[in-house]
Amino acid sequence: MPGYGQSSKDIDQSDPFGDLAMAVRGLLDELGIDKAHLVGNSYGGAAALRLAMDRPDKVDKLILMGPGGIGTTRAADQGPERAARLLRRRRAQ
Repeated sequence: MPGYGQSSKDIDQSDPFGDLAMAVRGLLDELGIDKAHLVGNSYGGAAALRLAMDRPDKVDKLILMGPGGIGTTRAADQGPERAARLLRRRRAQ
């Protein structure tokens, strides 16, 4: 995951979880996966949540374990309400 451990730290510090979500989406696209179940813990949970918020069409199921970054991204002004809308939409399906 970009920015984690010994990986490249070249991520947009003003919106790091947006960059992470784009990296996960890029991986799914490269592997030809249209929709995936995502499990994320901490840093990975923040990336999975951001991907689900930005591109819900790419996420089938989402399991989060202590996701970091909630309220710290560029989308923070809509963060809680966006997450609530995402959950309401998933329940309705």
